[in-house]
Amino acid sequence: MVGSIPPSVGNLTYLTGINLRNNSFHGELPEELGRLSRLQHINVTFNSFGGKIPANLTYCTELTVFSVAVNKFTGEIPHQLSSLTKLVFLHFGGNNFTGSIPSWIGNFSSLSSLSLPLNNLRGSIPNELGQLTGLGYFQVYGNYLSGTIPTSIFNISSIYYFSVAQNQLHGQLPPN
Repeated sequence: MVGSIPPSVGNLTYLTGINLRNNSFHGELPEELGRLSRLQHINVTFNSFGGKIPANLTYCTELTVFSVAVNKFTGEIPHQLSSLTKLVFLHFGGNNFTGSIPSWIGNFSSLSSLSLPLNNLRGSIPNELGQLTGLGYFQVYGNYLSGTIPTSIFNISSIYYFSVAQNQLHGQLPPN
């Protein structure tokens, strides 16, 4: 499929999921998505969407899956998304996001999969991510992250996939 998402999508007030994965959609995600308060899943992975993530998605408080990987999104991860506390999957890899990994992601107590690879993220990995006690999938490879891996992350016993390669990190992994 090809095209863009029209602003009229905001009229579908009972919509709970948008899955446009692996198509040729382009343009920006319309601000009107913020009107979809019942929305639980957004998956637009493997398309050509660009621009910034609409900040008013903060009104989609039921979101559990938010996947925009492998597109052309730019800008920082909007602080307004910090209110999406029901997120289980957050996949923003393969875009052109800048800035740092927001520390407020550590407040997403239900998060089991965090994928932010292949962007232009800088700064350190926030210590607050160690609060994600149910995190299983963690990848931030291919950015410009620096500093050390917070020891708090090494205490998350549920992690089964861990990738921090191709950054500017230093230090050692704990022997245990």
